[in-house]
Amino acid sequence: MGIDAIDHVNIRSSLMDETIAFYGTLLGLTVKASPGEEDPRVSAWVYAPDGRPVIHINSVRPGADFLGETRDWSTVTGTGRIHHVAFECSGYDEMRARLSDAGLTLRYSDVPQISLRQIFAHDPNGVLLELNFR
Repeated sequence: MGIDAIDHVNIRSSLMDETIAFYGTLLGLTVKASPGEEDPRVSAWVYAPDGRPVIHINSVRPGADFLGETRDWSTVTGTGRIHHVAFECSGYDEMRARLSDAGLTLRYSDVPQISLRQIFAHDPNGVLLELNFR
């Protein structure tokens, strides 16, 4: 028994259209309505190129409740106690240009000792993403 990998990240958003566009258009991932939901603006899954859903996005709306939680998620932004979410990526130059052209504030880090280049960017909800290119 053990944990083998991170399965997905769940983001609660009051900016569904912007969040779907960020992950779908800017990052080039596939975004679809979550299973059992017809409208991705209510609940969407974001898929990696291998077909695995790696991000779940749920709209923040009055009366929405998840696992009995009663917190008002409409005022929560950023990553809370989690500092960032990291993804393995490819196409560094293309991704850097795409995100820069979209006017995002980006930070970069190169770690030559392990042949790693990184781009850091915030999604529309303030979630910090670490995009890793090996």
